[in-house]
Formats: sequence, structure tokens, C-alpha cells
Amino acid sequence: MTEQANILDAIRTIVQEEVRPFKNGLENEISGFRNEMNNRMDAVMGELKTIRQEQIVSNYRVDNHENRITNIEDQISTKSAKI
Repeated sequence: MTEQANILDAIRTIVQEEVRPFKNGLENEISGFRNEMNNRMDAVMGELKTIRQEQIVSNYRVDNHENRITNIEDQISTKSAKI
């Protein structure tokens, strides 16, 4: 190897050794952030699932009440027509 290549290799090695702790720290922070975001997303998705289930039940009740009201109205109009 030439002297320049040896110098470049030495510089590369020094830079890698100096950067490695920062890189490892950054990777740890990113990993922690990712875990926190996943945990929060799980909580949000759980709440969304609960809301959707409640909405389905509520929609069923509204439809059921609407049918009952329509039947009662029909009965009242039938009785009124007979009078």
C-alpha cells in the first residue's frame, strides 16, 4: 500500500472508533422511541376497536328502535283509520 492509502486507512479507523459510541447511542434511542410509539399505537388501536364495537351495538339499537317506532306508528294509523 502506498503511504496515502495507509494514512486514509488510519483516518478511517479513527473516525469509525470515534463515531461508534454515537452510532450505538443513536440506535438505542431510536429503538426506544420505536418501542414507545408501538406501545402507544397499540393503545390507540385498542381504543379504536372498542369505539367501533360500541358503534355497531349502538347502530343495532337505533335500527331496532326505528323498526319498533315504525310498527307502533303503523298500528296507530291503522286504528285511527278505523275510527
